Amino acid sequence: MSNSKLYIGSIDIKKLFKLTKSGDISVEKLNKHGEKFKDGAVYLPVSVWLNEEPDDFGNTMAVKVGRGEEVKHYIGNAKLFLRNEKKEAKQKLDENARDQALSDDDGDDLPY
Repeated sequence: MSNSKLYIGSIDIKKLFKLTKSGDISVEKLNKHGEKFKDGAVYLPVSVWLNEEPDDFGNTMAVKVGRGEEVKHYIGNAKLFLRNEKKEAKQKLDENARDQALSDDDGDDLPY
């Protein structure tokens, strides 16, 4: 079984376009040899921080534009995708609710 983890998140595209248009951030259009990337690709250099504590929305990662000393603008966030854990937690809740309903059905609370 793989130890890989899936993080899901979002990037503020409107902010990204605004920063690019204003010239406040730059994109990479040339490779390290000064040549255009294949198929005219354009890359945005980013840095991703993994925080020890989640924010109010459960996000544990921050995405910012730039690398190293050039990091300037926060553009998005992400968190660990816990599909199996959520599914198991829901099943446990459903089982607990069923068990509670069965244990409460002793006939003593009937109104007649």
